Amino acid sequence: MTSSQPTEFRTVGTENDWTSRRERPSNVASTGLRVYLDEDVDVLLARLLNARGYDAVCASEIGHVAWTDKDQLEWAAAESRIVITHNRIDFENLAKSWYPESKEHAGIVLAMRRANTHDLLRRVLPVLAIYDQAGWRNVVMYA
Repeated sequence: MTSSQPTEFRTVGTENDWTSRRERPSNVASTGLRVYLDEDVDVLLARLLNARGYDAVCASEIGHVAWTDKDQLEWAAAESRIVITHNRIDFENLAKSWYPESKEHAGIVLAMRRANTHDLLRRVLPVLAIYDQAGWRNVVMYA
């Protein structure tokens, strides 16, 4: 596969946020995105996302427990699913290593662990709403 856009690393939801909700294009849907939660992410997040119209699956519910990060990213890429993970370092490194190889992924959200899954949802939702499914290709963002 060839990469049509470079991997982007951005932080959203902070004082130095590069975009605000008012600047987000109005044609970008906030629902319908296909997402994949790796095994470190609480399964409740998938249920909360599904309730909001997202197509969310989690590693533990589809038998991907103990898969390597590389295997999870490859599966998510083949299924056109944005990965949501707490595993920042490994997934950053995977995205960086895939770029020179022209390997594409469907997007990665590096989410800080939260004590409360509802707090995590509040951080993840505005990040997911930035792009449509195609816009997420090869993008890495922080939530």
